[in-house]
Parts: sequence; structure tokens; C-alpha cells
Amino acid sequence: MTPETAYDMDITPEYTLLLAIIRRAHEDLRDHAPPHERASSIQFFNNQSRHFELLCSLMDLDYEGMQEAVWRQYPQWF
Repeated sequence: MTPETAYDMDITPEYTLLLAIIRRAHEDLRDHAPPHERASSIQFFNNQSRHFELLCSLMDLDYEGMQEAVWRQYPQWF
């Protein structure tokens, strides 16, 4: 059996919604984001309320690997 690629996946509306949440939180880490939105995203990616971990588990993603990637991309916030 070959590994799934983005083209092979059946993207459900639920998966699309979860992805949009993570994508928006990621966008809110950028310099032009309002400070209160950036602060919420920092809390989200620090997994303070375990929401990031939950969303990643629902999407079958490694939340620690995702978290580390975000931390590497935005070291000024973490």
C-alpha cells in the first residue's frame, strides 16, 4: 500500500474546518496581526488549553512536530 498524498485524501468538510482553524491561528502569528489575536495564537500553539493537541489528533497529525515547526518559524514569539 502506498502512503496517501494530498491528492489521494478525501477531504471532508470537517477536516477543512479544522485545517482553517489551524491556518488562521498560524496567520495570526505574523507581524501585521493585531496583538490580541497574536497572543491568542501563541497560547494556541503553546497548547495551553490542549486545543491544538485535540485538533491535531482529530486530523491524525503529530501535534508536537507541528508545534516545533511553528516555533522554528516564529522564534520571536516562543
